[in-house]
Amino acid sequence: MALLDGKYEITNQKHLADKESQFDAIAPDGQTLRIVLFDLSSSEEEYQFEHYRKVLRSLKKQDLAALHEIVSRPGLHYVAWYTNKQGKDVQPTEAITTLLKEQDFAYHELRCFKNAQGQVQVYDLDFEASQEPKLEPKPSLEPESAKPNSRHFPPWLISWGFALSFSLIAAIFFSAQFLRAMNNETVQVPELLGKTINEALSLLDTLHLNVNSVPVSSSENPGIILDVSPKAGTYLRPYYAAVELSYALPAEQFALRTVPQLRGQVFSSETQTILEKAGLRLGNVAYMHSNHPRGDIIAQSAEAQTQLEEKTKLDLLVSQGPETPLTLLPDLTGLPLEDALSIVELAGLSTPDILSQVSSRFAAGTVIAQSIPPYVEIPLGKFENTLRLTVAAGSAAVTNSLPSLVGYSLAEAQRIAAGYTLTIREIDSANLPPGVVSQTPAPNSEASSPNLTVLVNIYSPPKAIPVPQVSSQIKPPELRLVSYKFFIEQGIPPSQAEVYVQTLDGTETLIAGKRVQGGDTLEGSWSTTSLGTITFKLKLNKNDYGILKVP
Repeated sequence: MALLDGKYEITNQKHLADKESQFDAIAPDGQTLRIVLFDLSSSEEEYQFEHYRKVLRSLKKQDLAALHEIVSRPGLHYVAWYTNKQGKDVQPTEAITTLLKEQDFAYHELRCFKNAQGQVQVYDLDFEASQEPKLEPKPSLEPESAKPNSRHFPPWLISWGFALSFSLIAAIFFSAQFLRAMNNETVQVPELLGKTINEALSLLDTLHLNVNSVPVSSSENPGIILDVSPKAGTYLRPYYAAVELSYALPAEQFALRTVPQLRGQVFSSETQTILEKAGLRLGNVAYMHSNHPRGDIIAQSAEAQTQLEEKTKLDLLVSQGPETPLTLLPDLTGLPLEDALSIVELAGLSTPDILSQVSSRFAAGTVIAQSIPPYVEIPLGKFENTLRLTVAAGSAAVTNSLPSLVGYSLAEAQRIAAGYTLTIREIDSANLPPGVVSQTPAPNSEASSPNLTVLVNIYSPPKAIPVPQVSSQIKPPELRLVSYKFFIEQGIPPSQAEVYVQTLDGTETLIAGKRVQGGDTLEGSWSTTSLGTITFKLKLNKNDYGILKVP
C-alpha cells in the first residue's frame, strides 16, 4: 500500500486545486486522517505557509483544532486533520475567532465540528488567507479652487515624487525576496552539551533557530545542557526549525505531578492534552502487536497515581492489534478437487468458491486454475484472500493423462513416473510438506511429452541435539612430602627454635623444635595430603624469625 511521508497509509486521493491534493489516510496508530498536501514553489508561499503553521499550532495548543500533525520542511508541506463523524458543522466559538483575529489570519473557509466530548474544534482551515485591500479615500469631485487653503505644486515635482516612491517600494520588495530566498539555506546544529543554557540560547539565536528549553532534574550544575534534539550536526532551516534543549536544575525546584491513568485509553491527539494538563509531557511512543484492540495504550513508563517531577516525559506502548497469521498454498493445478480441498483446509483458508470450465487438457474433476498464486504468503481472514478454484468440467475427456506425483517422496515419484524423464528441482521451505510439492505439466493433464519437472521440498525439521552425559570422579588426596630449610644468621645467640606449618584452611601445627645459634641450618620435611601452598614459620624464643612458602 502507498505511504505518505513513509508512515501514513493512503486509501484515497483527489485533487483540490492547482497546488493542493487531498489524501484519505490511516495513521500508524490506526486513526483515520484527512491529509492536505501543498505544492509550494516560491519563498513567498513558504513564508505564508509558516504563518499558517503557527496559527494551527496555536489552535492545537489550546485544544481548538482537531489537528494530528502539520509538517513544513524543504520539499514537503502538509496538514493531517482528524476526520469527524459527529454530525453537521457548527459555528466557530468566540475563542476560535478571537485567536484568529489575534494572529491576524484571514481565511476563505473555516469548518468546525463537535468532537466526541462535545467540544467545538476546527477541522478545516483554508491555507490561502484572503488579504482584503485597504480602502483608499475617494478623490473629491470638488474643484481645487473651491478647497480652502489648497496648495499647488509644479508638475515636475509631482512626477519626480512618484518615481522616487516607486523606486523605494521596488527596493523594499526585492530586499524582502532576497531575505526569504536566503531562508532556504540550512544551518548546522552546533555542539551544545556541557554549555550553559544562556550560552546555548545566544548561539542558537545567531543561527536564527527557534528554541524550546526544558528543565530536567539533575545533580549537575544548574543550567548545564544535558541533551539536545535534534543532535549536533543536524542540518535545519533557520527561522522555521526548532531545537529542544534539556538543561539541569536541582530536584527541589520541581513540583511533583500525579501521573494520570492512560492504560486502556485510545491513543489520539487528546492523549498529549491530558498529559499537558497533568504537568507532564509525551515521550516516546512504541507500537507492538497484542490481543488488545488497535490503538489502545497497553503500557506507560510510570504507573498511574505515582509522583513525577513537572514536565517529565511519559513513554507509552500502543497496541497494533492482533498480528495477522500468514499462510501459503502450493500449486493445486492438476490435483483432484478432493485433494485440493484437503490442502486448502490444512492451509487455514475457508472453503473456496468452485468454478467449472470445459478443458481438453485436464481430466474431469481436476483443478485447472487457482485465484491465489502458489508459494506466496498471504494474511488469513481477509476478504480479498478468498480462494477461487477452477475445475475441469466433465464434458471433456482426457485419454492419456499425466500421473499425479504431488505429495509423494522423490523415490516414490520416480517409481510412479518410471516411463517419464524427470527433471528435479529442489526447494527448502519449512512452510511446505516434504516431498514433491508441484509438477510441470500439471497432474492429470494431457501427456503431450515424456518430460516431467518436479519441485521437491528437501526441508527436514531440526533435530534436538542430545544432551551429553557428563560424569566426574573425585580424585582421592595423595600423600606428599614437603621440605623446609632455614639459615640462622651469624651473631644469633643460642636460642630455642620452633618450626610451625600452616595449610590453606588456616590450621597451624608445631612440627619441630631445636636449640640453634648463629651459623646453624635448620631443615626437615613434613608429610601431608593437603592441597595448595604450605607455609612454614620459624620462631626463635617465641619470636617470628622467618617464613617459607612451598607450592
